[in-house]
Order: sequence, then C-alpha cells, then structure tokens
Amino acid sequence: MDECKPNLDLVYKEIDQDKFILRDRKDLKDVGKMNRLAKFFVDAIHPIWLVLAIESILHAILPLSALHDANTRGKILKTQFFIKEGSTMLKNQKTGATKSSEKWYLRRCFELFKFLDMAKTERLIDEDPPLFNPKCKLAGGTKGSLNFLTEWSTKWLGKEGSIQKHLKRLNYELTYTQKTIDEIDVNIEKLATDLQNGVRVAKLLQTSDVKKMV
Repeated sequence: MDECKPNLDLVYKEIDQDKFILRDRKDLKDVGKMNRLAKFFVDAIHPIWLVLAIESILHAILPLSALHDANTRGKILKTQFFIKEGSTMLKNQKTGATKSSEKWYLRRCFELFKFLDMAKTERLIDEDPPLFNPKCKLAGGTKGSLNFLTEWSTKWLGKEGSIQKHLKRLNYELTYTQKTIDEIDVNIEKLATDLQNGVRVAKLLQTSDVKKMV
C-alpha cells in the first residue's frame, strides 16, 4: 500500500510548531469527550475502510470483531490509535506529557484523513464500499473527505481560521466526494427482482468495469 503512504512532513512540522493545536488539550484526558471523538469517526466511516486505515497506519492486525462491532472500533481508536502506546490519560499527567499526546493525536488524525481519501480514490478494496456510511450527515452537506476534516477541525481544533486554506499551503489535498449512486448496495440476493433495478445494475456494471481495468 505504498501508494497510500503520503509525505506529510509539512503537516508534521506545523504540528511541532504549534500551528495546529487542539481547542483544549485537556480533552485528551476527558473520557466523555474522547468517546464523542471516537464516535465521530465510527459513525461516519464504513467499518471496512476504518479498519483498513487503522491497521495500515498502526502496522497491526485488528480483531475480526472490529469489522462488525462499533464499540470495538471506538475502543481501539481511544486506547490504541489516538493515544501513544505506553502513555496514560490520568488527570495528573504532566503538562509536557499532555502536549506530547496532543501532537501524537494530531498526527494520527491527519494521517487517517489522508489515508482514507487516498485508499478510497485508489479503490484498494475490490468490493469498493462507500467511504461514508449512508446515514452519516456532515455539516457541509456533501459527504466528502474535505468536508469531513473541516467538521472535525471546527469541533476540535483551536486558532484555526480556514483549515482548507491552511492545508492547501502544505500541499495536503483531499479530493474524494461521495455520490448517491455510490451508496447503492450492489449485492444480489434475488436475481429475478434485484436485476430489475436499473440504478443497481448500472452501479454493478460500473464496479465490474473498474475491476477489469485493474
């Protein structure tokens, strides 16, 4: 998956120079807020894409239950992905350690947004399910990688005027936008009836053509 390992050095530099910061780094020690943060990703992203992203970034294999259980995905995000291994969320954590945790968390989030965008664009999964869950609703209206990141930044980042302009200066681009047709289930259960749905057939043919090209 080398094609989904972008160079984020400019973003990392901005994080190290405190040009990307959390609105309140104490949020990383607040169990309730960490639950909401994990839920933000779990509710929005299709389980297969989210598991693939976490495994690729952490270089780890997640339990099978992560694909089927939202609570498992949320717990992994809170205890393994957003928090540096070996660190704690104790309330008496020293300021320096908390700042280090903030930088770690920000790196992980920017890596996650970028990986999801590139993986979906490159169709790394043959079945190519939608990136965003059909029931997910984003404040920007359109289900797209950039809108998703923008909503996250609005909720969690501090001192951020325009996240889109900021990232553009760093050559950090997110391009994927999900269309309604992308959310159609192409799995055939009853041949006689399912193939009467013209939109489903068109989506099925589109997926088949892409696989042939690959």
